[in-house]
This record gives sequence, C-alpha cells and structure tokens, in this order.
Amino acid sequence: MKMKIFILAMILGLVFLLISCGPSPEAVATMTASAWTPTPLPTPTPTPVPYGLILNIKDENGNPVSLASVVLAEIGADAHAVNAQGSVAFPNLPGEAISVSISAPGYFTVEKQETIQRGENTIEIMLPLDPHGLLPENACAPGETLFMVEDMQDQAIQGWGNLANKLESGAPGVGIVEDNNQAGNWVLKAFNTSEPGHMEIGRYDEILGDTVVRFRTRNNGGQHLHVGLRDNGTGRYIAFVYADQKGGRVDKFEDPSFFTVFGFGGSNIGDGMWHLVEISIFNDVYEIWIDGVQQGTWQDQKPLGPGQFFLDADFWQPDRTVEFDNISVCVPTAPFTSILSQ
Repeated sequence: MKMKIFILAMILGLVFLLISCGPSPEAVATMTASAWTPTPLPTPTPTPVPYGLILNIKDENGNPVSLASVVLAEIGADAHAVNAQGSVAFPNLPGEAISVSISAPGYFTVEKQETIQRGENTIEIMLPLDPHGLLPENACAPGETLFMVEDMQDQAIQGWGNLANKLESGAPGVGIVEDNNQAGNWVLKAFNTSEPGHMEIGRYDEILGDTVVRFRTRNNGGQHLHVGLRDNGTGRYIAFVYADQKGGRVDKFEDPSFFTVFGFGGSNIGDGMWHLVEISIFNDVYEIWIDGVQQGTWQDQKPLGPGQFFLDADFWQPDRTVEFDNISVCVPTAPFTSILSQ
C-alpha cells in the first residue's frame, strides 16, 4: 500500500512539474494572436511610364505636310501616314532612342535620331523643298481633287504593290534611277536589254472611276507606251502612244473582243525629251492630251465600270527605254482642262 501511495505521489509531482514548465497564459494568448495576424502583402513595384511620341511634320513656312509618311526603325520598316494636320503618334515605344525617316512628295527626305523621355514627347520636323519633286498642290488642275502623287524622289514608290515588289527584289527591266541629264532628279525607268517583247511595268493598287492621270515620260523610240484605265478584269481602255512615230491610238477591250476608239497623229514622244501625258475620263468622256494639246476625245455609250490604272510597254527593238516622272491621279469634278493651260 505504501508503495502505491509513493508511486502516485511521484506521478502527481511529474505532472505538476510539466505544467509549471509550460508557457504562461499570457504567452499562450500572444502565440494565439500571432497565429491569426495576416502576413503583410509586399509593396507593389510601380509600373514604368511608357515612352510615347508625336511627330508634327511641317514645311519651311510652318504649314503641315499632310501627305508625309514616317518610318520609325524601332518598330519596323512600315511607312506610317500622317493625318491632315501633318501629325502621327507612336505610343508604347520600346525605349528612349528613336530613328525616323520622313518623306513626302515635293520635299527632301529627312532622317533624324533623337532621345526621348518617358511619357508623351512631341517633336516637330521641318521638310525642305525639293526642286525636283512634285508638290501635291501642283499635281492637279483646278476642279480636280488629288488622289495620289508620286515623284520617286525618295527612291521608292508607294501604292503600286507589284511594281514595288519588283523594285525591292531587283527584278530585271525596272529601276528607280537618277536622271542622267538632271542630277538629283529620280525617275522610274523600264528597259529591255536584248529580246523585243511586252513588259508589264506597274499597276496602281486602287480602283478608279472618273479620273485624270498625269505623268512625264521620256522615250528613245522603238517602243509603244501603253496606258490602261478602268481595267476591271473583263474590260479596259488602253492608249497606245507610239514612241517611234507620231501619234497612237486608243482601244476599248471587252474580253474577248476589242475595237479602236480613235487614232491620233499629232505628237512624237520618242525624241529623248520629256513629254507630259494627261488622260481623263469624266462623265463617260475619254480624252488624251500630250504636252497640253488634245489628241482625241470620245464619249462611250456603254462605259466600263471602275478599274485600275496601269503602265506597260512593247519594246520592238533591243536597248529601248521608257522613263516616268511625277505621276499623279486626280478626281475631276468638271470637264477636263490641261494643267499646262493654267
């Protein structure tokens, strides 16, 4: 019995010892509170303000250049058109360094490198006049609205997809070259080096209805220049301008047949000099003018629908060339008037 009492006393003593060595009620309360206290969230890192750029393109008098195009190297090789106020915006640029190239009909191309800050940056760039370029305001006659102008002064051509691809790939027979007789003037040149034959030079991408096309051309003879209008896949008007004799003809094609609308014989463009060709369709009346002189006119009683404008040539002899400069497309609102009469 005494032994049992002794063992019981020992167990009670150990229990008391264990209880006395545990945390106090205050410590238990503290630990419980700490277990329920939420862990503080990390402080977020501020998002950097992006780089933004607005370019304002102006001429030497501070007027906006509305037909300028801008290439920003940091985002690719595509050309970006400015708006009517001569401005174009580039948000969320990748960094502070920018390299831009700005071109416009009638102006020298300007290339510029700048360092910008985070946030919106506005830069004004002035384009100097190019004496060999064609300003948009000089591309159309009164009563016409400008649709396209191309002077090749940036050594490229816009809006002529198939021709641009030929030039970029180095296809034989076409190139944009400096005029041998006028340094600083760049022109589109088509040529054959050996065999005679037909050449598709270029086709403007847009679909045109009533329209006036103008361009300067220089030829060394031995070929026919073809100017096609309203090519819509099933029909077209083609002016054949003879470069090795005076005159030419205009044909209307309605596949698979065609007929000659009229012939003309008053101009010789194969003399190695520059000549101005103007062709108009307004209210179904077709007209062709060379150097400000009407070559022929005809009203189509069954007019073709809208279509494309193209330039081709037939080379009848080797080493023949045809060159083009200052190509424009205008939309007429009145009967045709030659720009040379202004």
